[in-house]
Amino acid sequence: MIAATLETIKQEHIKEVVTREIWQRGYGYFKHNSVLSLSHNRHTLTASVQGNNSHPYQVQVVETDRHISHMTCTCPYAARWGWVCKHIVAVLLIWIHQRDKDDFMHFRKPGSSYPDTIINSENPFYSIFSSWFSSFEKMGMYVDLTGSGPQLEITLRSKTNDRKAKLIIPAIESPMLYEQIRALQGVEWSDKAAGVRLNKQLVTYELKADYDGDNRLMLTPGYSIKMHDNTQVFMDLEQAKQHVINGRWFWYDNAYSTIEDMPETIKPYFDGDKPLVYKGTEIIDFFTYSMPAVEHEKRFKPSERVKTTHIISSPEIGRIKVEGEGEWLYLAPYYDVAGVDLSLEELIRSRDESGFVRNNNNWVYVPENTIKVWSKIGTLTDDKKIKISKIAYARLRSEINDTISIEEPEQIGKFYTELNRVVDPAPAPTIDNMNGTLRDYQKTGYNWLWFLYTNQLNGILADEMGLGKTHQTMAVLSSVYKNGNTTPSLVVAPTSVIDHWEYKLHEYLPWIKVNKYHDKNRSLQDSGQYHIVLTTYAVMSLDIGKIADRQWEYVILDEAQKIKNHTTKAYRAAKSLLARHRLALTGTPIENRLTELWSIFDFLMPGYLGPLDGFVKEYELPIEKYNDEDRKETLKRIINPFKLRRLKADVLKELPRKLEDVRYCSLTPHQVSLYKHLINTQGSELLRTLSDETKPIEYMHIFSLITKLKRLCDHPALIMDGHEKSQTSGKFDLFKTLVEEAADSGEKIVVFSQYLEMLDLIEKWLKSKKMAFASLRGSTRKRAEVISRFQKDSHCRVFVGSLMAGGLGIDLTSASVVIHYDRWWNAAREDQATDRVHRIGQRKGVQVFKLITRGTLEEKIDNLIKEKASLMNSIIKSDDVLIKKLSRENIMELFRAPV
Repeated sequence: MIAATLETIKQEHIKEVVTREIWQRGYGYFKHNSVLSLSHNRHTLTASVQGNNSHPYQVQVVETDRHISHMTCTCPYAARWGWVCKHIVAVLLIWIHQRDKDDFMHFRKPGSSYPDTIINSENPFYSIFSSWFSSFEKMGMYVDLTGSGPQLEITLRSKTNDRKAKLIIPAIESPMLYEQIRALQGVEWSDKAAGVRLNKQLVTYELKADYDGDNRLMLTPGYSIKMHDNTQVFMDLEQAKQHVINGRWFWYDNAYSTIEDMPETIKPYFDGDKPLVYKGTEIIDFFTYSMPAVEHEKRFKPSERVKTTHIISSPEIGRIKVEGEGEWLYLAPYYDVAGVDLSLEELIRSRDESGFVRNNNNWVYVPENTIKVWSKIGTLTDDKKIKISKIAYARLRSEINDTISIEEPEQIGKFYTELNRVVDPAPAPTIDNMNGTLRDYQKTGYNWLWFLYTNQLNGILADEMGLGKTHQTMAVLSSVYKNGNTTPSLVVAPTSVIDHWEYKLHEYLPWIKVNKYHDKNRSLQDSGQYHIVLTTYAVMSLDIGKIADRQWEYVILDEAQKIKNHTTKAYRAAKSLLARHRLALTGTPIENRLTELWSIFDFLMPGYLGPLDGFVKEYELPIEKYNDEDRKETLKRIINPFKLRRLKADVLKELPRKLEDVRYCSLTPHQVSLYKHLINTQGSELLRTLSDETKPIEYMHIFSLITKLKRLCDHPALIMDGHEKSQTSGKFDLFKTLVEEAADSGEKIVVFSQYLEMLDLIEKWLKSKKMAFASLRGSTRKRAEVISRFQKDSHCRVFVGSLMAGGLGIDLTSASVVIHYDRWWNAAREDQATDRVHRIGQRKGVQVFKLITRGTLEEKIDNLIKEKASLMNSIIKSDDVLIKKLSRENIMELFRAPV
């Protein structure tokens, strides 16, 4: 289309719609006299242009009142692509040249090959008829049609003689001439000519679209004619050939009708004479690329089948039907294709080489990955169902969209609602062989552990520190072994807590046989005689050849974050263990450390979270780098069935406001050597003196030795003038484990010790961990500032104080964990220190840890205090007073070396 009429068009208008190359070629045709003929009739310019062979090309340019709307040429270039060609450019240049030069008069270019050419803005017959019409009174005019039309046949008769002339008017000229003749008076009309009408209603172009009997798409271009009775008639191009007059007029039913300007959007479909036939992927291409351009064109008339055709880029799952009730399930996915259910089997069977499936009028593209993704989830059976394990189905259930419906057997649905704790599972067996009672939330945990055990599933008990993960684990072990199970279980714990496990098992399950597989004389030869084998991560890694060679009922990893790094020996050793059931215990919020979470789950259920690189790409990067909430929520749903975590805030009503926990540890081999050396050198003489009742008790020497032994239990550096700081102690390792777990859970911690050198070691370790702390000693001057910083600064996690300086007169209510690193043998004095935290203003439950070294005088005096608790708390004010109240036998027992 050119934004000018034939009267106003200039060269610049042509240049705007053609390429530079087409302009130059068209200009060359103009200069070399290649336009053979040119005529102008009202709004139409018609020309013949020399072609590349003996046949000239026909050019037609049509205008409306405002612009040039159509330009056609019969050359292959324009006819095929609908673009402005060089022939059209040459015709327009000739027109502009002659229009401006000759003022619409006849012209013949001297020496040119042009024939006589008429250029006139009106009908060219006017110049012939003008003289006749002016003297029409002297002549008669008889108007008829040639045959059935549309050509007019005009007979002119002289009224004064017998002369007459018969003119056959070309069809293209007939409509306009007919209109002019109708305005004349006295014209004689034939019956046929008299009935001719000039319709004001335009004949419109129309493009029909429908499917044929072979489901091919048929695009039928044609014309829509409104009849005088208002009915509409459609003719395709073949039918309309005999009725179309030069593309501008339509002769039908004895009427001339003007043909509308062809809409640009449907113009490409009118190049040929026959309907366009599309099949297979050609249909897809039409709906993908062409349909968007024509669907809103009012001349486009699709059938209802075409209107409802959809090209679906990828089918979406509408429902999944689940079959089976055992360890293996079979999934039959059904895809929603424009409201129709198609099974995976149907998609695979109907998918053609291009990847499309045809369903009625719809075309669905089924990517190869649609099939492959199921192969990654399970095994594709011959009938195209997916065989999948119960665990893999648990993950799939967590990941699928809420819009997908699940049809599963009642028993499977019940199982997964229990697994996800939507409803409570059946209660676990009553515990009648375990000392003590479980709180309600611990019973819930026990029921959950038993549900996993009976369904051959594994999980993570991730309760916050102090909520009794050990007690819940012992509860399930008591039920596992109450009926005579002979396969032992393996409990792996950090060295610092292995004694705590041994103590708790003896205290709550005294009938359970425990093999502490830890010292240099450790052996698994008689493991069949034990229920529980206790070991450490270090020993497990060292002796993995022996440990992995056995079948275990349970493998329980305490402080399971010890295998968080998948490159360590501990991780590889844990992975290699043979176990019917696996359990991980940790108080660390593992969902915030995603690769650590993957490592622990890879121990529990290998493959459940997929390969590490895929997990990092799908979850770790989106969550940790981009804080992707959708990925985060999906991951929570995936791990939720196999992870149980409660916070103290969740169960506060069930907890006492102060929860005391005595934690046991053992001397390191280095400490044992030093302890025995002190007993053998300084204690042997005291023991001889004490055994002779005639001699007085040498309290001063006793007090000195007791102090050395207590300091050694804290750390070897406290008796070696700082020269043994490279060594460690069992108590210090236990202390570090407790602090790290409490800090990871967001707790603030208060630590008391009666030895300043021990406080120095604690503070040095806190600095190495970049853990902010406040310190209060007897020498501290700005006590209020120290306390205020700990109370108000959320980054200050630990308060380190001496029992003498920090045990009275201060508030430390921002803390919720108290650790008595070493013991005062007056429980009331320890309680006074604890009450700096557990007092008015405290909004949380307070957990108090008291650390005791097994086999040493610490444990022996603790047992004495328990036996005489009321007496001790009423009269004992210091360690010295306590010792003086002990018998010779009691004191002698204190100085026996640990086994």
